[in-house]
Order: sequence, then structure tokens, then C-alpha cells
Amino acid sequence: MKIGVGTSYYPEGWNIERVEYDASLMQEAGVSYVRMGEFSWSHLEPTEGNFEFKWLHDAVDIFGQHGIKTVLCTPSSAAPAWMCFKYPQILRMNRNTDKAWFGVRDHTCYTSKKYREFVLRIAKKMADEFKDDPNLFAWQIDNEPGCSRFHECFCPECQNAFRKYLKEKYETLETLNRCWGTTFWSGEFSDWNEIELEGSNENMGSCRTIASYEFRNLTQASFITMQSDAIRESIPSAQIGTNNYCRYDRYDVFSKLDFAGEDFYPSGETKAAAAILHTDLYRGLIPGVNPWMLETPPAPGAPLNDLMRFYFWLFVGHGYDKIFYFLWANHLAGNEKTHKTVLTQDGHPGRTYAAFCKLLAEANRALKNYPAFPLPQPQTALVYDYRASWIYTLSFISEATILNELQSRTHEALFQSGYAPEIISSNHDFSKYSLVVFPIQAHVSKELASRLETYVADGGTILINGRSGMYDQYSKNLQEHGPEHLKELLGLELSDGIEYASQGITPKIPASYEPTDEFERKHVVVNGTLDGREVAGTIEHWAGGISLKTAKSVLTYKNSVFKGEPFLTVNKFGKGHALYYAADITDQAFLSAMVQYAESLARLPETGIPEGVDLSRRGNLLFVSNFNDFEVSFKTEEKGKNIVGDAFADGTITMQPHGTAVIEIL
Repeated sequence: MKIGVGTSYYPEGWNIERVEYDASLMQEAGVSYVRMGEFSWSHLEPTEGNFEFKWLHDAVDIFGQHGIKTVLCTPSSAAPAWMCFKYPQILRMNRNTDKAWFGVRDHTCYTSKKYREFVLRIAKKMADEFKDDPNLFAWQIDNEPGCSRFHECFCPECQNAFRKYLKEKYETLETLNRCWGTTFWSGEFSDWNEIELEGSNENMGSCRTIASYEFRNLTQASFITMQSDAIRESIPSAQIGTNNYCRYDRYDVFSKLDFAGEDFYPSGETKAAAAILHTDLYRGLIPGVNPWMLETPPAPGAPLNDLMRFYFWLFVGHGYDKIFYFLWANHLAGNEKTHKTVLTQDGHPGRTYAAFCKLLAEANRALKNYPAFPLPQPQTALVYDYRASWIYTLSFISEATILNELQSRTHEALFQSGYAPEIISSNHDFSKYSLVVFPIQAHVSKELASRLETYVADGGTILINGRSGMYDQYSKNLQEHGPEHLKELLGLELSDGIEYASQGITPKIPASYEPTDEFERKHVVVNGTLDGREVAGTIEHWAGGISLKTAKSVLTYKNSVFKGEPFLTVNKFGKGHALYYAADITDQAFLSAMVQYAESLARLPETGIPEGVDLSRRGNLLFVSNFNDFEVSFKTEEKGKNIVGDAFADGTITMQPHGTAVIEIL
């Protein structure tokens, strides 16, 4: 199998001789793809309606002559000057009616009808120009949608479109007022024109915040899919994706595209769990489809440690069969002229180019005898439900901090135990996993609860926590004991709940437990025995009181008003287990202990993998990465042979600092 390696390239900045020169160097290195066009609108359409495509055709042809296919990008993230100054209504507007300025990128409004007209025109024009070009491999829509310094637009078009969206959804103001609970703070609406979009953390009421996010989510997604639809009109077989989709529900947009593209810029200081979280974030967006690494630096960690090879094999091990480096050669000017590049600043081969060539040769040599191998098949899953996250986080910044911490900490706990999870939506098929973890699933629908009951009854294990199932779909508090729709599965009710961190300010992150009287006077402490081991930990932000039904108490509160009451519970349900712990967030060591207990109930054995080491398996190939600054060695029962490196010998895997290895399991 060949890993398709590509690079970002900007022919609009070079003459034809330079393009020829770069194409020759890429061919020599073994580059398969070149990614072009995302910032080239002013070169494609220098003035309104006047298109110049010859330079791009020439570049695509030149690369094709050197055996390199093109991934062509639509330029909708960077509108040209003539457009911005002639049609200022396309620019984003902040709450105070200040317009975004020209000279940056992502400064245009996703709602703007005029801008959408221009975007559709250029997308269709590009598709028609290149529909019969044999050198075209795929399409990238826009560039990092939602990644803007102008995060939210409040222009008149957005406001009117938001009101239209609300009218279609709620039909009457009476229904909207009831669903949103607008009586608080005298918030009832008597006219549709009184309703305005809310921005993040503007404190206007969570129901309007959720509705605003849902509207912006639909608008941003439709901005991408309208371009992909336009391209498919001319090229029905086109392979289309986008990269680093930001701020809103990634599952929505990628369900309508062919591949999900990640942009990841690790450094020499990137920790193992954080790197794996980043790497895996896009793999579960389109089930069964390999993600693409559409941007990553060619020399991360240099000059102390050049980790290009290290991260290349990490990406391959986690399912990436196409890896693009940003970027090939320095821009002469512009905001990104200092990015790390494959060539030296003067545009010639140097140290990084030599390492690049060596890496591609190693990859081709190592994998040439292997057919396409499957994606990794993790045994655990971590649920990222964007809408449930919005419900929990969008009222106060403190909740956002807590949930972000919890999600990354839960991922780290699973990774450090040797079971790095698949990151999935709540609509995903759970049956392929032994353990599924839900970090604060704020709203639980009947449909989700029913699928969870089936999954657990068939032998699965779930771990869920905190204020899960405590809010309705609009983010209002439920007038019942929670967790909604989960009480039978979990075998309990939440009889009481106390938020003890001040809202609206940065919350305290749980301190590591210390067995002293002074510490326990200042922190809520939970303790008990898990798998024969005494454990204790601390919690912050929210504590819940549990009324047991069929569940059994495993850990209890050691102090506070809940002293002696259940904290961690387990309910046997059919062939499986449903675990719940009554806190939004705990200290890391304590969370890891609970995760390991859930893994034991899911019949996942201890792996013995050293901390900071990642193992990922694709078919019969085992990929090993050591993030540590020191050598590690560990035993394995697998029999195998070295494909990359010499780490495996006599049932032991020995990894050098920042070492990487590929082992064929026999």
C-alpha cells in the first residue's frame, strides 16, 4: 500500500519556471498530491466577472506531467478586495455594527445572499473548467470553515434569516416563549422583530443561545454543502471534503461530504494524550472512511527534535492514508510567511527536504508488500454530542471550561489505560464497542435512551456522569428527578443536586487528593474500594444526591452534606452494566480509577502499556509511538516481525525516546 503524501502549494505566487522546478523536486521526493487554490480568488477573478484560469490550468498540467494529482480548493474563505469594497454587505458585522475589514480571511458572512451568489459562481466556474481534467484528484471546500477572528455575525441578513428560521420552527410566538421559558428577566417577546441573535457568553438566556447556535450551525454547514452540490452538478463523481471544520457540529457537515480533513500542528511539547485526541478527532466523523491530514508541519519539534517521521507514522497508525504538509515553500509576504516549509527560505532543498525524501522512501519500502489495511478498531468510545454540549456550556463560560476539561481528561484516562477511544456522535452504532463513555450528556432523548438500553442489555458497558439527562432539548431545567429517560437503565434517581462553584467566573479545577484533615476541610472528597483497591478523590463544580433503585453503590461521599451517600453506582442491566458518578468533574487520578473500573466490568484486561506510549492496530500491523523523552520497554504476547524500526525482539518491545515502530503481527 502507498500512503498518499501531499503538500500545500500556491502557484499564484510564482512564475511558470518556478512551478516546473518545484514539481520536479516533488516528483523526486515521491509526492502524490498537491493542494491548491484556497486563497487565490483575487488571481482567479481579478475584477468582477473577469476570470483568469490559465495560470491554474498550467500549474495543474505541470504537476500532472510529473505524476502529481491536484486537490483543488474553492477560494470562499478569502474574498477579493473589489468584492469587499463594492459589496460591503458581504462582510461580517459584530454586535456593535462594526464591520470586519478587508485584508484577512474568513471575514465574510455565511448568510449573505450576495456573497453566496459569488461563491456559487466561482465554484461552478472552477468545476466546469476542470471537469474533464485527468490530473484532478479531489476537491476541498473553503479552508478551515468557522476559523475566524470574527466568530459571529450580527448583520441584518443574519438577524432576518434567524427570525425566519424561528418562525418555521416554532410557528407562533406563544410557542417560542413557552419553549424558551422567556418569563425570566422579563424576556417575553411580542413581535418577531424583537428577537436578535445571541453571541457566545452574552448572558441573554440559554434557550436563545442554543437556538442561535443551531441557526449558525445550519448556516455554516449549508455554505459548505451548497458548494459541494454545485461541483457535483458538473462532476457527479467528485471526491469532496473540507478541513478543520470549526465551532459547530462537525457530524452535520461531514455526513454530506466524502472525506473529513484534519489540520494538526503538533510541537515538540505536545503531550501524548493531547496528540492522540487531536489525531482521532476526525476519524469518527464519517464512519468507515479514512480521514485526511490536510495540514501538518514538515518539521514539528525542530530544531531540538525533528518529529516529522514520528508524527507521520502516528497518523498512518490512526487511519490517515493521505497526509499533506503545510507548506512546500515560504510565501514571500503575508501572514503565514514564517511557517515551517519543506524547502529552505530561499526555495531550495535543504535539511528538511532530505528528511522528507528519506521518510517517503521508507514508507513506500515498508508498505509496498501490504494491501490496503483497515481502519483501527478501538474497543472503547467517547461520545462528543455537540448539541448536548451546547446545552450544558452556553449559558456561562464556567460550564464550557468544565466540559472541555472533562472531555480531554476522560480521553486521557482511556488512552493511558491502553484503550484510546473512538470519538463518536450519540447517533453512532454503539454495538462495536465494549465501553462507551458519555461526558455530561446534558439532554437525553427517548431514542438515545432506548438505544443505550439495547446496547447495555446486549452486554455493553456505559459510564455517564454529572448533570446528564437534566435538561430538555431547549436547555430548560427538567421539572422531575433526573436523569431523564435513563432512570431504569441506571437504576437510580437524582434526588438533589448542588452547584457550588460560582457561575459566570472561571471554575476551580479539582485538586489532586491529599489524605490530610486540612485538605478534607476544604474539598469535597469521595472514597471507597474499586477492584480491591482503596481509592479517594475530589470533585468540583457540581455534586449530586442519588436515590438508589436497583443500582448498587460502589463509592460514597466521605464529607459534605452528602456524607455517606452514594457517589459512583453500577446497575446490572441485562448482560451489561450502566455506571454513573454524581459529579461534573473530578481530579484526574480519581477519574482514571473509575474508568479502569468500568473497563474491568466491560471485560477489558489491563494492557501493561507504559504511560506516554501509543499503540494502534490496523489489520495485522501494529503501530507504536513513544512520546517520552526516555526509553521504554514492555512485554507483549504477540508474535511479530519488524517492518519499521527494530523495536520488537523476543516478545519485548523497546522504544527509544520519541521512537516509532511498525510491527507485523504474525
